[in-house]
Amino acid sequence: MKRLVVGIDFSKGALHAFRYALKMAAHSRADIRLVWVDNMTSGEVVFNSPANEVRSEAKQNIEELIEQYKDETGVGKLDYRLMKGKVGQELARHARDFEADYIIVGTHGITGFEEYWIGSNANRVVIYAHCPVITVRYDYKIKGCLKRIVMPLDSTRETIQKLPHAARLASICNAEVAILGLYTTTLQTMNRKVDGIIEEAKEYLQKKKVDYTINTLKTDNIARDVLSFSKEAEADMVAIMSERESATSNMLLGEYAHKIVNHSSIPVLNVRARDDFKLT
Repeated sequence: MKRLVVGIDFSKGALHAFRYALKMAAHSRADIRLVWVDNMTSGEVVFNSPANEVRSEAKQNIEELIEQYKDETGVGKLDYRLMKGKVGQELARHARDFEADYIIVGTHGITGFEEYWIGSNANRVVIYAHCPVITVRYDYKIKGCLKRIVMPLDSTRETIQKLPHAARLASICNAEVAILGLYTTTLQTMNRKVDGIIEEAKEYLQKKKVDYTINTLKTDNIARDVLSFSKEAEADMVAIMSERESATSNMLLGEYAHKIVNHSSIPVLNVRARDDFKLT
C-alpha cells in the first residue's frame, strides 16, 4: 500500500476518515492525499460564502490539518488537491490519476426510507471509483491495525474479487480473514458453488500465509446477517463487492452492498468488479 486518497469537506465524518487513514498509512508508510471538491455548481454548498472565499477557506483548513499531522509516526507524505465539479466523479478521477491504492471517505449512515435513495457522497464515490473504497462511519472508534476482516462469499464468480484486497490488508496488519460462506437458496448446485469458492479462497490465503477462519450460514437477508456476524466476530472491517445496476440513466449501488455501507458500524471495504479479473 503506497498511496491513499481521502475525501475531505471538513465534516465530522470526513475528519474521522482522515484520522482513520493516518492509522492505516502508519503501517506501510503510505502517502496520503486530501482531496477537496468545490461542488457549488451542483447546489451542494459547503460554506455560505462566495466561491473564491470558499476555496481560500478550504485551502487554509487543509494546510492547517497537514501542519497538525505532518509528523505522524510512520506516515509518508501528506499533501492535497483542490478540485471543482461533482464530488464522486472528481474524487474518483483524481484517485485514478494519483494511482491510489484506496480511497477513504466518511459516512454518516442512512436509516429508514433514505436507504433506498443514493444521496450521500460516500455512495457516489463507491460507484465511480476504479480502486477499492473504504467507507468509515463518523462514530467508529479508531483502534490500531486491523485484527479481523469479514469476507462474505456467495455463489457468484465476482464474489472472489475482493479476496486479494482483504488478504493484502490482512498481511499489512497481520490480521485474520474470516471467510463467511452465504447459502441463499436450498438448491444444492448453488450451495456447492459457494463451497467451491470457499475452497478457492482458503487455498489463496494459505498461499499468501494469511490466517483465516471458515464460517457458513443460511440467509434470506444478506446485509442483516453479514453485519450481525461481523459484530459477533468482533471484526473491524467487512469486505464487499460494489454492485452496479443500470436504472434509466443512473448507476445505482446494488441493494445488498448499499445497505451494508449505510448500516455498518465498522469500516467497509468496497471492491468494484472487473471483467478482466484473474486470481493470481
